[in-house]
Amino acid sequence: AIVTAGHWQSGQQQGVYRVRLENVGFEHVSCRVWVEWLSASAPGKPFVTVEKLALAEASDSFWSCPNRSDTVVLSDAALQLKLVHAYSLEPRVFNVVLGAPGRYQLQTEGNTAP
Repeated sequence: AIVTAGHWQSGQQQGVYRVRLENVGFEHVSCRVWVEWLSASAPGKPFVTVEKLALAEASDSFWSCPNRSDTVVLSDAALQLKLVHAYSLEPRVFNVVLGAPGRYQLQTEGNTAP
């Protein structure tokens, strides 16, 4: 699944976010979550990737993407991932504030600073 939305700006550079979900494994399938910062050199030109990184908190364990249609919610610079643990079936919502290329912050209860 791929979702492109939102807007970022860093100095004179600006663009949009793209979130990619990639299934890995078998039996207990988990997903990897990639965040990309895209920019176009001029209006109407194709986007190029400025930065790409795995969202480690969701990608480095056994979280799966059970329902692709509502797993990713991306608006402006707010990313919400609704995942389920591949073994325990425990649901978890990851709330992430996206920033300049290569920067994000996982939100915890009471923590709203970008």
